[in-house]
Amino acid sequence: MTNTPPRYAPAAYEALSDAQRGVYDRIVAGPRGKVLAPHHLLLASPILADQAQEMGAFLRYGSALSPALSELAIMIAAHRWGCAYEWGHHRPIAVAAGVPDACLVDLEADRQPIFPAADQALIYETVRALMKDGRLDDDQFAAAKATLGDRGLGDLVGIVGYYSMLAMLLNAYETPAEA
Repeated sequence: MTNTPPRYAPAAYEALSDAQRGVYDRIVAGPRGKVLAPHHLLLASPILADQAQEMGAFLRYGSALSPALSELAIMIAAHRWGCAYEWGHHRPIAVAAGVPDACLVDLEADRQPIFPAADQALIYETVRALMKDGRLDDDQFAAAKATLGDRGLGDLVGIVGYYSMLAMLLNAYETPAEA
């Protein structure tokens, strides 16, 4: 055990600069309704925070993917990066959106989930390939494009990249799941 201070601590609203307060207020006024741990961390750089929260709001609430497919992709990224905060935050959202809890149990245990829906199985295989190789082979690309279309595939890759960035940020600051 060390005596080092925690790496994650949200700043009080009153301690924020005008630029940070502007971003904070935009986040609260948006679909999230509150500022969560990743955005508290991003506020150190207000321009980055603002751009990231805009992208995140689109990817979470406006992408071409259904909530179930989007949340499944988020869960795969959270698992890949071992991000306890994202896993804990998004798990109930994923289940409520239609991702079978049994599949998340398998994912967490590093077992191959058996998805009842073909599109969820496709998301699993596509995201796993992206996370493993950083690319899709011709067959993977064709399958993903046929199911998701160009916009859906682009949004999926955006979700994987965005939530990978957040996972790295949260992990760098050792953000606990309950933060």
